[in-house]
Amino acid sequence: MNMINTYSAAISCQQFSRPFARVPRFVWTILCFGVIVALALAGRNKLLTYLQNFLALLGYWCTSYFVIVFTEHYLFRKDDFANYDLEAWNDPSRLPIGIGGFTAFALGVVAWVLAVRLSLSALALRRVADLLSFCRWSRRGMLDLSAL
Repeated sequence: MNMINTYSAAISCQQFSRPFARVPRFVWTILCFGVIVALALAGRNKLLTYLQNFLALLGYWCTSYFVIVFTEHYLFRKDDFANYDLEAWNDPSRLPIGIGGFTAFALGVVAWVLAVRLSLSALALRRVADLLSFCRWSRRGMLDLSAL
């Protein structure tokens, strides 16, 4: 058990919204620990599968987040850090609603679904190609055997 990650998860839980910030961090740490133990016990027999799926999802999430941040910084902020209002980061009345960011992230989720679908299709096609290749090899082998 990695307590640094558990504590980090507790801090992340406090950042979800203002009411969550009022809950003491040790409570979040205990809750996160409980969730981690429950998930570990439930998934211990298929850890590799769960880990691969989680890491794929994490990769899609990080890619979408990176594209949104990169686009905002270079396209909208003109690659100038002076265009950021650093005093407004924790004041909801001074922050935008976030429709553009939400829309961009939703389009990213659509791209995730398409990528997963494409990778599953590619996997299925690869299996069919392997099967056809095996059948072709078997048929050649049978023809060669019958020629003897």
